[in-house]
Amino acid sequence: MGFPFIFESNFESGVTTEWDSETTDTLNRLNIRHYSFLAREDVTKVGAIAPYKGAYCMEILCGGETDAHQLIEGDLDAVDTATVWSRFYLFIGNDFAATADDIFNIFEFNSAAAVERAVSLRITAATQEINVGVGKVAGTVWSATALERGRWHCIEAKEVVQTGGTGTGDVFLNGSLVASITTLTDIANTTGSLGTKNVLSTTSGHLYFDCFVFDDLQVGMYKDRYPEVQYLSKSAHVCLGQSELLNITLLPGAGTNNILRIFDTDSADILGDANIVAELNNLTASEPPIDLADVPLCVKRGAFIQLSGTNPRALVHIGASQGYVSHGRVRQLGSKRTLTQVATQ
Repeated sequence: MGFPFIFESNFESGVTTEWDSETTDTLNRLNIRHYSFLAREDVTKVGAIAPYKGAYCMEILCGGETDAHQLIEGDLDAVDTATVWSRFYLFIGNDFAATADDIFNIFEFNSAAAVERAVSLRITAATQEINVGVGKVAGTVWSATALERGRWHCIEAKEVVQTGGTGTGDVFLNGSLVASITTLTDIANTTGSLGTKNVLSTTSGHLYFDCFVFDDLQVGMYKDRYPEVQYLSKSAHVCLGQSELLNITLLPGAGTNNILRIFDTDSADILGDANIVAELNNLTASEPPIDLADVPLCVKRGAFIQLSGTNPRALVHIGASQGYVSHGRVRQLGSKRTLTQVATQ
């Protein structure tokens, strides 16, 4: 794993502006959902859904139409002979089903004219089994193991770009290599796309995405969804509801402009300074870690850590918290909270 990542998106701002653009979404099927909204989803229908991390994740609702629902980013480019990796988390709702066999993309590496590598899902109507695969334009090689509904899966894609005919693609599921393709003739990538494309109208149900990272080194999966100490490379909600932060450390990058601000919010409410409860900043580039002096620090709504400047990082030691430790506690808190669908920034 390298740092800084070439591109990272955790959806914690509650909007899609981290990405360059979005495909036309006439029916509003792609949304960034708050944990309070997800907590009200029927467990039998969708599953016990909560963001894999933080307060927000991306939702796509399939069914009755065939439009693409993708976020597109130009930083996901790759030149000839490059090796690149993309990692994201995928939750398949219990209601995800098909009345006809279907293969559709959920992530793409794109050249200016075509899809150069695709991560796809295949759902078989007779068995309702879902497999993940990799291919040149769409999946052609598939995992032997079916993806379970109602839980988060770590999906990681590796692409080796070769214009001379030796390009490769690999897909890892929850840390294990499950599908590979070789001997591909590529064109250099100019963009990448996260979301659904070429879904049949007869395929329906919920898909959720979270924690996307693109880099030139393997990213890997989280070892612990709710660690006692969180490492941050991007602004995020670290805990929800009434919580105690036992320590906060700014790890300065190569600049004198690093700032870490802590906001008392669970909805990315960072307008003005009304919700700021603490701030750290560095004076010299790449100086040693800087700890907050006044700890423990308590918040009422949750803790949003905002990082700005040249490649800052943070370590946050989380103590007692209403909305941490398990997705069950996050859902319990969300079900009691006033419904929030969009960020307040």
